[in-house]
Amino acid sequence: MRKTIGIILLLCMLMLTACGQTVPVAEPQQESGTVQAPGSGSEIPAAETPLAPQLPSVEEQRSILEANRSLWAFDEGDYAPDWYYTFTDLDHNGLLEVISASTQGSGIFTYAHYYEVLPDGSGVKNLYHANVEIEGPDDWPEIIRDSLPCWHDSAADRYYYVCANDVRDGAAHSMSQLVALCLKDGVAEWEYLASVDIQWTEAGEQRTYLDGAGNPISEQNFDSAVARRFAGMEQTELKLKWTAVTPSAAAEVPAETEAGTETLSDEQALAAIRQYCFVSNPDLEGIVNAGEYSVYWDVVSSTSSEIVVLFRSYTGAEIRYYIDTVSGETYVTEFVPGTTPGEQRTEESFNARDYLLSIPGTWQTASVVSEEDGTAHPEYLVRFSDSEILYGHMKDGAFVVDRTDTVSRFEKTAAGGFTIRAEAANGVRYTFRTGESDHDVLEYFETWNEADFPESYRGGASLSRCS
Repeated sequence: MRKTIGIILLLCMLMLTACGQTVPVAEPQQESGTVQAPGSGSEIPAAETPLAPQLPSVEEQRSILEANRSLWAFDEGDYAPDWYYTFTDLDHNGLLEVISASTQGSGIFTYAHYYEVLPDGSGVKNLYHANVEIEGPDDWPEIIRDSLPCWHDSAADRYYYVCANDVRDGAAHSMSQLVALCLKDGVAEWEYLASVDIQWTEAGEQRTYLDGAGNPISEQNFDSAVARRFAGMEQTELKLKWTAVTPSAAAEVPAETEAGTETLSDEQALAAIRQYCFVSNPDLEGIVNAGEYSVYWDVVSSTSSEIVVLFRSYTGAEIRYYIDTVSGETYVTEFVPGTTPGEQRTEESFNARDYLLSIPGTWQTASVVSEEDGTAHPEYLVRFSDSEILYGHMKDGAFVVDRTDTVSRFEKTAAGGFTIRAEAANGVRYTFRTGESDHDVLEYFETWNEADFPESYRGGASLSRCS
C-alpha cells in the first residue's frame, strides 16, 4: 500500500513538470543580505539589484552645456548674430537641454539649435534627426518667448509645447501656423496643428484655414485646433529665461543689427508711430487735447522681428502699423468696423526710425541748488531717450536717473531746432523749444498750447547743453 501511494505521488510530480509548472522546494534559511555557500558553513554576499546611474547635478549640467558653447552658440556665417539661448528640461528626464535660437529678417525666419546633456556627463548630444543639418530646417517656429503653454500626455509620458510659426514672403502674403514641440525619443520634433494663409488683394484680406495636413478647415476649427488636439491632457506653463549669446555667458545685452544699431523696442515703436501720426495730421494734436473722441495708441503684437502698433483714430478706424524691428521699415493696414470686412493694406509706407527722438548730449536746468557746504549745482541734469526725458544727477562718474517724463510729441524744425511736448507723472504738460538765437538752449513752457507760451514760460526749468 505504501509503495502504491509513493508511485502515485511520483506520477503526479512528473505530470506537473510536463505541464510547465514547478514544484516548490524548501530552501535553506539564511540571513538577509547573505547567501550560504553550498557544502560549507561560510557565507557570501547576496547579489544586489543594480542602481540607476547617478545623473550630474544641475550645476554640473550647466557647466557641461557652457563647455560645449561652440556647438550651439552659432553666431557667424550666413546668419546675423542676434542669437539667444535658454536652459530647460523639455522632457522632464532630469537632463538639461539648451535651446539656442534667432528670429531674423522681414520674412520672420527662426533658426534654432537643440542640445541635451549626456547621462554620464561626458558631453552633449544633438537633438536633431541625423539627416537634419546643424542649422536645422529652413524655419523653426518662433520659440523665443518668456513662457510656452504645455500639455502632458501621461499615457505616452510626453510633453508638448505650443507656439506659432509666422512666415511672410512679401507685402501681400503671410502665413501663421500653430505648432507643438515635443522632445520625443531624444529628438526635437514639431507637429503642425493648423494654419491660416493670409493674402491681401484688391478685394481686401483673404484668409484660408488649413489643418496640419494642409486640408481646408473652418475658422472655428482653426481656433479650436489646440484644444481638440490636447483634450483631456493636463495643461501647465513652461517659463523660459533667454540670454543673448555673447562671449561672456553671464552678459545679457539687447540684440543689435549688423550695423550695431539696437533693434527697436516696444516703447520706441510706440513713440515713433505717435510722432508719425502727429506729423501726418497737424490737426490731430488739437483733437487729442480736446478729449472729445476716443483716440489712443497701443502695442498689440511684439516679436523679435516685428512690432505692430494700433492707432484708434477719432473717426473710429483701426489703423495698424507693422514695423520691422531691425530696419524700421513700416507698412500700414486699415480696418473700419461695420464698413470694411477686415484689415486692408494701404499704400502708406515709411521708416519708423525717421520719427524717433534724437537729442544728443547732457543738458542742465537753469535752476540751481545750494548745499550746506556752500557749493551749488544745477537742480537736474537732463538727457533724452527715444520716448522719455530723464532727470537725474551724476554720481561716481555715472548718470543716475531721479525721475522720467513721457515724450508725447516732438518736431525737428527746418532751422535744425526741436520742439518737444512732454507730460510729467503728476499730469503737468509742458513744452521744450529750441531757443531762436541759441540752439544750445531749450526754453521751458508749462503748456502744450503755443498761444499760451508767453504766460507759461519758466526760465528756471529751461535747459542749456553742458556736454
